[in-house]
Amino acid sequence: MQDIWTRLSKLQPVTERQSRYGQLWNLGMSSLQAAQETPDKSHYLQSGHAFVKAIKAIPNRPEAWMGLSYLLYLLGDEASALFYIRQVLSNSPDLPEAQELHELLLSSYQLNKLMSSVNELGSNQEWVELPPEKLSESETQEILHQSQALMQIQHLLVNYELDAGRFIERSTLKTRLQDLEALRELLSDQLVHFIDEPFWGQIFRDQFALLDQAILSLTQLDLLFEAMERFQTEVKKLFAELTRRTLRLRVQGSSELEENMQYVMELHMTLQGLAQKMSAWPANLRAQAENSSGWPHMLQQTRQFQEKLNQLAQA
Repeated sequence: MQDIWTRLSKLQPVTERQSRYGQLWNLGMSSLQAAQETPDKSHYLQSGHAFVKAIKAIPNRPEAWMGLSYLLYLLGDEASALFYIRQVLSNSPDLPEAQELHELLLSSYQLNKLMSSVNELGSNQEWVELPPEKLSESETQEILHQSQALMQIQHLLVNYELDAGRFIERSTLKTRLQDLEALRELLSDQLVHFIDEPFWGQIFRDQFALLDQAILSLTQLDLLFEAMERFQTEVKKLFAELTRRTLRLRVQGSSELEENMQYVMELHMTLQGLAQKMSAWPANLRAQAENSSGWPHMLQQTRQFQEKLNQLAQA
C-alpha cells in the first residue's frame, strides 16, 4: 500500500493548492500521514472531517473520495472503502490511481473474506473456545480510538449523502446499508476487549449511537424507496386503465358518459391522494418518482380525458 499512498499524495493539481478544496485535501492527507506515524490516533478523525468537507466543496472530484477510501481501509472498513472507490471509478474509469487502489482494496477484501470463511468453518467443529486474548492498555486504547473515529466518520458520511441526495438507485442504497450493518456487527465483536474496562467499554458503546443513527436513517430512506416503487406501480396501472378508457371513448362516444364521469371523479381523488403522499418526499426523490412513473403524462392525459367528457356532456 505504500506505493499507492505515495501516488495519492501527489494527486492534487499544482494550480489548486491554495483553493479551499486543495487546502482541505492537504489537511486530510497530512492528518492521515500523522495518524500512521504518531501514537495520536485523533488524526484519523481530523482527516475524515477534512475529506468530507472537501467532498462537500467539489463532490465530483476524485481525490478526496480516494483519500477517504484509503482512510476507511486503514480503519478496518474495507467494504466501505471499496464502495467509495467504485463510486470514483464510475465517474473516472480511466484514472490509474483509482484503478490501482481498487485492485489493492479488492484483493485485501477478498483475502480477508476467505480467511473469515475458514475461521467460521473451523468454529463449527467441536473445538474448545478459547478466552479472548488479553490486550495491553495501548492496544485497547488504539482499538477504541480507531473505532470511535470510524463510527464518527461514517456518521458524517451518511449525513452528507442524505443531504446531498446521492442515493439515486435503491441498489446503491442497499449496498451501503448492508455494509454499515456488517460494520456494526464487526465492531460489536470488539466489545469483548472491554469486559474488564467498564469505563472504556461504556465510551465504546456510546459511539454506537452514531452508527445506529446512520443505519436508521438509511433504513428509513430504503422504506421511502419502497414506497416510491409502489407509487410508480400504481401510477402505471392507473395510466393503463386511463389509456384503455380514452381509446374506448373515441369509439363509443357518449354511450358510457355517466360511467366515465364517475370514473374520472374517482380518478381525481386517487391522484390527489398520491400527490399528497409524494409531497412529503425529498425534492430529488419526488422528481425521480415523477419522471420514472410518467406522472406528468398521467396528469395531462387525465385533463384531456376530462375535457373530452365535458365536450360530450355539452353536446
